[in-house]
Amino acid sequence: MEIAQSSAQQLPVSLLRDILIRYQRSAFLDIELKVPGLEAITASLLREFTPARGFVVSSFLPKELETMHELEPSVKLGLICETRPQFSRWTTLPIAYVIPHHKLVREDSVKEMKAAGKQIFVWTVNTPVDMKRFSEWGVEGIISDYPARLVSALNG
Repeated sequence: MEIAQSSAQQLPVSLLRDILIRYQRSAFLDIELKVPGLEAITASLLREFTPARGFVVSSFLPKELETMHELEPSVKLGLICETRPQFSRWTTLPIAYVIPHHKLVREDSVKEMKAAGKQIFVWTVNTPVDMKRFSEWGVEGIISDYPARLVSALNG
């Protein structure tokens, strides 16, 4: 079955409500807004099922982050960045997290973001050398396709 040609009913997709209920007490959640128009329902569900270990609502879409902030100013937001122009927006948005692709991140930018009080999650970091470097720079999170490799790199 191809995803592109399947209905929502045919796919094993969990609803945000189900995820929040399941992980409400056990996990820090990164809730990504991928399309416009879901900010109000997301804010409502987060008020009802607030994750006890914390969460961030993240997106590549600056307008959706701004809308989410208007609806629920207390929600911590994160800007996901894949390009330099996206990355440059971190200073102008009401965000707590900057989530850049690893190729955009330099040591001086980490220092600048940390000085501004931002938390940094770098993605997709797949080599042990990069994993160690970002850890040494003090980023709060490293997102990798290889979690076992990440654990080994940081503990070895």
